[in-house]
This record gives sequence, C-alpha cells and structure tokens, in this order.
Amino acid sequence: MIDVLPSGIDNTPWYFGDISFANFGRNAESWPWGKGGYLFKAWTKFVDDRLEELRDQGHSVRVSGFAWHQGIDDAIHGKLAHHYERNLSDLIGALRNRYATRDTPFVLARSVNSRIAQPTPDPEMKSPMAIVRRAQNRIAKTVSGVATIDVDDCPTSALIIFSNGQLVIGRRYGAAFKRSTQGQGHRRVLNWMFS
Repeated sequence: MIDVLPSGIDNTPWYFGDISFANFGRNAESWPWGKGGYLFKAWTKFVDDRLEELRDQGHSVRVSGFAWHQGIDDAIHGKLAHHYERNLSDLIGALRNRYATRDTPFVLARSVNSRIAQPTPDPEMKSPMAIVRRAQNRIAKTVSGVATIDVDDCPTSALIIFSNGQLVIGRRYGAAFKRSTQGQGHRRVLNWMFS
C-alpha cells in the first residue's frame, strides 16, 4: 500500500509504503532477510515493483529513508541471535546500495523484550533476546546513519504490539527520520517499513 500524506512540516507530500511479512520459519538455517536468504528475493522484488508502479504513474522516486522493525524471530531461533548484528549491518548496506545512497538514514525499532523469545527472567542479560537488543543498539552506534527508537513502553501481548502502540511507533519513526534529515533539504520521503 502506498499512501500520499502531508508532511506536517511544509505540506510537501510524503509517500509512505508499508510492507509486512510474517515471521520466518523456526527451521531457518540462515537469515532469510539478507542477500541469499529465502525471503530476500521476494520482498525486494515487491519493493522494486512498487517503485516501478510509482514511476509508471509519473512520479520521480528517491528512497530517502528506511524503517526496520524486526529481531524477535532471531531471538526465538537462538542461534541466529548471535549473527544478528552482522546480518542486519550487511542488509543495511545492501538496501542502501540497491535503493538509495550509502548515507541514507535507517531507523531501527529496538525489539521489545518478548516473552515468547525469552519466557524466563534473564537478570544476567545472556538470553538470545538480550543479544539481539544489544546488537540493535551497537548497530546504531557503529553503522553510519542508523538511529534506534525505543518501543519498550508500547502496550504488547508478548509479541504483538497493540494498535495504540503502533501509532506511537509511527510517530517515533517520523521524529527520528526528521532528526536524521534536518538540514539536508529532503522534500519527499519514501519510507519503507518492514516488519
């Protein structure tokens, strides 16, 4: 779905795309989102097709930001949690290379402390969920142009963030993106959110 929304800043339209995919299978041997993963080709083709539709409608398209909300699956799998930082860092590079520039802002929602991925207390913060959350924070510190938003205070039922929380998350993505682009003259936003 592509929506044209007023930006609220100078009434310039923002194009907002939302692409949602289900959780990947528990038997995944490798990270499915990255290059070579079994989901990568399908979801990047979906994005490519939507961008082409916009061009066919006469729009000039420039992807000027990414939003990413994913990580609990890696914690559920356990072994994938240990590779999350490298996997997501590589994917950020691949998406920037494919759709934008190496400096295009990337806003990452740090995963909630899911009770599905971490059913028991983890005071030593050694669980796969804790590993993924630390990796998300490190990515924001070590990969240029990456910011995180906190979603821990959003109402949730172990894995699913309720609709009122989704609205809060959307506002936080917008605020983080706005902070990351201030002074750069961005006028239109095509902000793809993968969850």
